[in-house]
Amino acid sequence: MSQTLNFVQEKKMMNLEYIHSENIYSHDNIFFSEIDKNESWSFLLQQDLTSTGLAFLFIRSLIANELFGQKIQAIDINQSIKARIAKLGSALFFNQFMETSPILALAAPEEMPGFITNLFFEEKTFHLKEEEKKSTVLTGGGILKEKKTNAHEMVEKLFSEFGLRDETGHFFLRTKSNSYLYLLNPANKSKTFYIQQKNTFSVDFQFYHIKTYS
Repeated sequence: MSQTLNFVQEKKMMNLEYIHSENIYSHDNIFFSEIDKNESWSFLLQQDLTSTGLAFLFIRSLIANELFGQKIQAIDINQSIKARIAKLGSALFFNQFMETSPILALAAPEEMPGFITNLFFEEKTFHLKEEEKKSTVLTGGGILKEKKTNAHEMVEKLFSEFGLRDETGHFFLRTKSNSYLYLLNPANKSKTFYIQQKNTFSVDFQFYHIKTYS
């Protein structure tokens, strides 16, 4: 069955420009919902994009490709949206992970953290960084290699790599069976996560989203 999602209605349909890091946890059930064969996502009504929205789309397409051998198709992409994707440094990932016409890569993607390349397949991983007015967003993930890493190991590696222990913000991690949300606060030494059990994908992946405030 083929379906086209245009992000403007309830459930799976949502406008990517409204997917910001402040409501990252609430989008889990949309972007990690059941994936159908031959999905296509329309950008017809898009006015703006964030790295957060694009990252969700990338990981969904990677999962779809693992499940069905098919990438998600991106349609109705106008020139202004192409320019925005390129400006975010996401063009190379968009070209690689989505079934779409190539988008000009005006900006190079953020350099991949060293430990990330050890955890994920090189051609099936991404990392994006977006500087906002008073904050920084780091998001990425991919398909894990045969040598698995559990969520606890991933949390510790990300905390160390990005120096999160003294930061304020939030930390979100999604695996194939659980989601984890931690509110970054230097005064909180317990590292207590909000955890939800999710529908299990057969694909072993991890996705992270970190926002820190300056």
